[in-house]
Formats: sequence, structure tokens, C-alpha cells
Amino acid sequence: MMKEIIDNIELSLLNVGYANHDADWNFGPVCGAVTRIYWATEGAATVTIDGDVHTITPDHLYMIPAFVSHYENCDGIFRHYYLHIADTSQHIVQLFDQYELPFEVPILESDKLIFQRLMSLCPKMGLLRSTPDTYETSSCFLQYSQRFSALPLGPKMEIKGLMTLLMSRFFTAGHIGTNVSDERIVKIQRIIERDLKSVPSIDEMASEISLCKDRFIRLFHQETGLTPTNYIIRKKVLRAQILLSTKNILIKQIASDLGFSNVSYFGRVFNKVTGMSPIEFKRQNK
Repeated sequence: MMKEIIDNIELSLLNVGYANHDADWNFGPVCGAVTRIYWATEGAATVTIDGDVHTITPDHLYMIPAFVSHYENCDGIFRHYYLHIADTSQHIVQLFDQYELPFEVPILESDKLIFQRLMSLCPKMGLLRSTPDTYETSSCFLQYSQRFSALPLGPKMEIKGLMTLLMSRFFTAGHIGTNVSDERIVKIQRIIERDLKSVPSIDEMASEISLCKDRFIRLFHQETGLTPTNYIIRKKVLRAQILLSTKNILIKQIASDLGFSNVSYFGRVFNKVTGMSPIEFKRQNK
């Protein structure tokens, strides 16, 4: 399964450049289909994810995976290289979901050379404006992806290799987060992800693997770190994010397709996970 995911990842370079900020890198919540990698050269900034504040400083690499809702802030000088990556197949999201990755890793001289090489290969792929709502939209996403696809084969192969090398630094330092060893829970995960609209009830899932409800909930939490209900919600919201940023579908239809009979409830759940409403998310990515 893991090999199949890796083999089907299709990375595209959306943007690479160098930015100078002075107390004007203040955005959020930001959430979309773009994976960001930063290398700061001067000053500092913070990124807040799920209430945890992370500091960006020189001599480290930083990565924010796609569909992770976050806030970006700086109150002074902040100069950094940035790299925006998309996986048009959306398979990279499955890896992000399975791994616990560090927010930062120490930067190597080879990492710096990779950034410089990418800048050399793609001198006109920087952002015109740093505000997310001016570049993280479906039209820009499509335009940037097509721009990358139009590159000659040789440079495109090299760029994909360089991006993969930078991302591999985080996967090397990370580890599989939900290393589910109990085959009964693996079976339930497959049932859940097979049809998010018609997920069985907790009682039905417990019965499927011959456990009482309380024992099933405890075992599921022990194996995945989440209750069955929270696991299902997380999967549904992630699927909604992908649909909202890649398809022209009404929010009401997405809610229905994911098994939410009440659009308002879907909106509350989505907001709790991402920090923004489905409408705000769609506006930012549309």
C-alpha cells in the first residue's frame, strides 16, 4: 500500500523564491492544497498550528503539509526562501496522514544548494504578492501546475528530484504515526475509508469485529490515538478540503456526499478542524 502511494505521487513546483518581510508576514488561517517548505536566512517568524506556536529561525528547514490550517506571523525582519509544492494526484496527503513529521529539521549545506539550484532552474516562479488569497486559489493552482508541466522534460525531472530530496528530510526524521498492529482495527479503518458517506455506526463496527462497544472504542483509541468518531470526522473533513479545493461542487452537495444530513453541522465540524468555515476555505482556494 505504501509503495503504491509513493509510486503515484505527482509533484509539481508551484512557486520558489526569496522574500523580504518586515512585520508584514501576518496571515491566517491559511489552509489549502499547497505544501510549503521554508529556509529562513535572517530574522524570525512564527507559525501556529492547532494552538501550538512554532518559531522559524535561520539554519533550519520548515515544512507545513498540504491541508494543515495555520497562522503565519512576524513582528520584525523576516527573510526567507520559500518553496510551494503540489501533488496533483493528492497521494501525498495520504503519506502526511500516516506519518508524524517534525515541523523543523536542521538545514544541511546540500539543502541550501537545492534551493539555489531551484531558483536557478525557475527564476520566474516567485510570488508577485505574498498574500495567500492572491496565489492560493484554484485558478492560480491550475495555472502554476500547467506552467510546471510545460517545462522541458530534463529540467522537470531534475526539479521533481530536488523537491523530493527536500521533502525526504522530514520523512527521514519522522515516523509512522498510526502504526496500527491490530488487524481488527485495520479492517475497520478500511471500512470507514471505503465509503465515508455510509460509515457504519459504532455499534455496527464493534459487532463487525466481535467486540462490545466500550472495548472497541478503547482498542481503536489505543491503536490510532483517536476515538472512532474523531477519526471519522478527520477523514471526512480532509476529503471535504480536497473536494473544495479541486472540484466545483456546492458545499451542500459535499456535505451530503460525506453523510452530513445537516449543512450547518457540517460547517461547525469543518470549522472546528480547520479554523475556518467551508465558505471561507472555498473562497481562499477558489
